[in-house]
Amino acid sequence: ILEPYYPAFVLGGNKKIKLSAIPDEINKNGMNGLLSVLKPLTNKKYHQHYREQNIAFIDMESFWIMDYFPDLPNKRVLLVPTDKGDGLALKDFLKNISQAALVIKDALVKLLK
Repeated sequence: ILEPYYPAFVLGGNKKIKLSAIPDEINKNGMNGLLSVLKPLTNKKYHQHYREQNIAFIDMESFWIMDYFPDLPNKRVLLVPTDKGDGLALKDFLKNISQAALVIKDALVKLLK
């Protein structure tokens, strides 16, 4: 957690949206996907199931934003995970949100240079 992540695709329901290419060195974990769900996922069993399908992280926003704006010229998502989606998700989110904001700032500065 607290590392910038740029997925190659986002999933929502049964729909997959391909995103703009990101330099290989940025995605360190080797997984390419991001799954957007309607409710927070707090079950490690489900996380393992999705990891086996090349899903690195789960959020609640990215797919819906990309789906709502289909004509964006450069579809790119920057995700900075703040928690592990387990029973401590809310506590970890609140603890890590300030640090996540700094990571996002630094990643954006790097992308814009």
